Amino acid sequence: MVSQYFPPDTGGASTRASNIVRSLEEYGHEVVVVTAFPHYPRGDIPSEYRTKIISAERMNRTQVIRVWIPPLAHRGIVYRLILYFSFAFSALLALPFCRGTRLTWAISPNYLCMIPAIVSKIVTRSKVIHDVVDIWPEAIVATGLSIPRLALSGTRILSFIFYAFSDRITTISRSMRQNLQMTVPSSVPIDVIENCVDDRFFKVPSKKIGSNLHLMYLGTLGPSNDFPTVLDAARKLQDEKLARFTIAGSGEEAREITFSLKTGRFSNVDFHNGAIPHRSVSEWLESADALILPLKRGFGDTSFPSKLGEYLASGRPVICMADGQLGRTIRENEIAILVEPGSVAGLVEAIMWILKNPSLSASLSSNGREYARNILSYDAFSRKTNKILEAATHIVNN
Repeated sequence: MVSQYFPPDTGGASTRASNIVRSLEEYGHEVVVVTAFPHYPRGDIPSEYRTKIISAERMNRTQVIRVWIPPLAHRGIVYRLILYFSFAFSALLALPFCRGTRLTWAISPNYLCMIPAIVSKIVTRSKVIHDVVDIWPEAIVATGLSIPRLALSGTRILSFIFYAFSDRITTISRSMRQNLQMTVPSSVPIDVIENCVDDRFFKVPSKKIGSNLHLMYLGTLGPSNDFPTVLDAARKLQDEKLARFTIAGSGEEAREITFSLKTGRFSNVDFHNGAIPHRSVSEWLESADALILPLKRGFGDTSFPSKLGEYLASGRPVICMADGQLGRTIRENEIAILVEPGSVAGLVEAIMWILKNPSLSASLSSNGREYARNILSYDAFSRKTNKILEAATHIVNN
């Protein structure tokens, strides 16, 4: 497995990679993970790695090979590209540990992890499974970052090349599979493995909604999220004292949030700037009355955030700002309150609806938890993961 992010790094990519490894271990597969030194999201590399180029260790039954990466924070397109390309080539140092590999599963970063995966394919004659959780370049455009048109064209060409070198592709939702089918060669199968939710989220007890609603966003503070809209909604509600907000996590948007809170004089917003260990996330969500996922416009067709599954499983009403296929999934399954991206009025209206309709909010929460249990449970994830491994192994044997 090639994944720039792996525990103790936090975030969706690290969680997805570790869940796949756990599933493969349980089914008796021997796994080698090629990953970077712990660094996400602030670039704080632990002291024991700073004088090394490569390090070998074990995590349960899996051998973990960690390779050098520069100590840079995930902030802005330039720093991100430096990190992505650095890992793509330093991962090649781990090839001597990958002798006998039959399958290489490329996880993250989405496309550039295919550079070491293709080299592994050539050297070890293994097959490659390419995991696509954000569709490039569309997901890059949706962040609102200023990207030259030539760079976007190059990214589109590069992504097609990587699709062509894949023996199978996995993605996280049916809607993303539909989008990928428009560009992936027809000879490459595309499988869906939704992100899974740890059992402890289903054990979060229900909570009765009172007259003051505690709303929470917990996760990576990344460019896909629209925090200005959340803060504008908080400003409109602070005089009525009907709602208080918690924003918790770390990421490149932390500075903008801090600046907005200092200049805006908010009395109803608590900001916890720091990585939240994944084992503690369910405890944080338990303290909330409702949860907010404020995605920017365009992300509904390019991603399915792993935090959404955890939000739904916690049994709390979820307000999701989303468009595209993700919005349609939410609407058709009635699992969250859907708000148009960027709409302050829509977000305020959704918050007021929860306050005025506690019984309907409880029903919505129940729908969300049941959806997560049926579609996003670890058991379902594990079965799908190993079914795909069996299909890929069949390719190898033939």
